[in-house]
Amino acid sequence: MKIFVLLFVVYLSSINIEFSNAELDCTIYDNDLDGININQFYITRSLAHRITSVVYDSTLKVKEFNVFNNVNPSSSVYCVKNNGIIDQHLPSEFGQLKSLSILKLSNITNLEDLPDEIKYLSQLQSLTLEKIRNFNKISDESFEITNTSIHNLQLENLFVLQSIIISSNTKLISLDMINLSSIPTMSIKNNQQLKTIILENFSKLNTFELYSSSNLELISFQDASLLSTIIIISSSTLKTISFINVPSIRNLSLSGCELTIFPESILTLTSFEVLNMKSNQLSTLPLTLLTDLPNLRILNLTNNKFQENIFQPALIYLHLNINKISLISLETMKLSSTLKRLTMNSNVLNGVPYSMTNMRSLDVFSATANNISYYEIRYLIELFNKSPIRSSFY
Repeated sequence: MKIFVLLFVVYLSSINIEFSNAELDCTIYDNDLDGININQFYITRSLAHRITSVVYDSTLKVKEFNVFNNVNPSSSVYCVKNNGIIDQHLPSEFGQLKSLSILKLSNITNLEDLPDEIKYLSQLQSLTLEKIRNFNKISDESFEITNTSIHNLQLENLFVLQSIIISSNTKLISLDMINLSSIPTMSIKNNQQLKTIILENFSKLNTFELYSSSNLELISFQDASLLSTIIIISSSTLKTISFINVPSIRNLSLSGCELTIFPESILTLTSFEVLNMKSNQLSTLPLTLLTDLPNLRILNLTNNKFQENIFQPALIYLHLNINKISLISLETMKLSSTLKRLTMNSNVLNGVPYSMTNMRSLDVFSATANNISYYEIRYLIELFNKSPIRSSFY
């Protein structure tokens, strides 16, 4: 049995520590001492460094709590609440609570960071930080949650925190972040079991990136007035993406998400300019795409299952590579005043309308790896060479 000593002087506004899988409810205790006494193992009521012991004052508030030779009893729950105010830092001894499964820190006025030793909490399943106004980690580092066993992560009212990294947490299932109002960019990577992400009230968030969360089912953005770029890549089980009061989004990438239906929520983003839906399973677009997204200029639909022309007026760049399109209709000419780049490589085209050479704004047209005959390609090259359009058919 591994033995360690923890001397923990408690001046916490609210801290809940749970060593069991049961639901933690500290409201059932009359006071701190009641919370200590409820444990199914003996705790000495005078401080002893080699015995699990506690010191409390006349109001029954815990002042010092020493955990010695912790063997993680299945029902052991520590609730220590309303004990004044700690300074900017939690004690490094937190890292010795290696069986800790649930940690909640709330309403701690001066707390600025977590100790580096928290990385030793290999059994931590749930971490909640809320209403900690000065939390910012340290000035030369971002707040990192990487390579942990956390199942649920809740961050709330961390108004000073300016950077956060959440990466490679193999057991992370849910992520709730509310009122992180100083973060300009956020990147979440390689959390393979992550299923839900809730972001609410990020007043300075400009860019959000999510990579390789293959089990993600739901992601919600709410009250992020400056959010302009969202990149979500390789979330193959994504079912729901919602946008509430995010008026500034200009660029959205949903690449490699295996989407079979175009998310209707995208149609609410009226300021939208760039949409990347590469490597999905789409075969149709909403009929109202043109009217709902009047500012859409760049559309990437490479590697989907489209069989018909997907041309929308006002587009500047349109990428339709690796689909099943067999025909370019004369409707393409309607785009002649705006479309500058059109790529249709790796489709099943049998030919190209000769009138496309009269699309005055078109700068680049590429249709390689199609079913166009050798002799037809030779004629198309000769025809397009007479126009200013840079073309490619091989």
